Amino acid sequence: MLEALLRDLFNNAEKADKKTRRRSLKDLDRSAATLAAACKVVLDSSISDDNVRARLFNDLPRVTLEKALDEVNALIRPANDVFTSLWRSATAACAVSFPTYSLRLQPCWQGSGC
Repeated sequence: MLEALLRDLFNNAEKADKKTRRRSLKDLDRSAATLAAACKVVLDSSISDDNVRARLFNDLPRVTLEKALDEVNALIRPANDVFTSLWRSATAACAVSFPTYSLRLQPCWQGSGC
């Protein structure tokens, strides 16, 4: 029974994660395009090093670049982050179903050892 519960929890969390990632692709595309335009200016050898920042901020306002960078950073995640989000979902459900044991649930990659 616990195995079935955990399997369902992990499957549902994985589906939710994929759905969230698909929704964030539009934001990622927009931000990546903005950062690509910034890189184009930085890599343009016809612009002197002394003028790169001035040209960059002329073409793309600083606030636009900051927003794009924040969006990309928010969407980037470490390779093991899927497991962390799955673990949070599983432990939340276990806390409801098995409150006595939920206090001891801690993923091994967060310091408890495997």
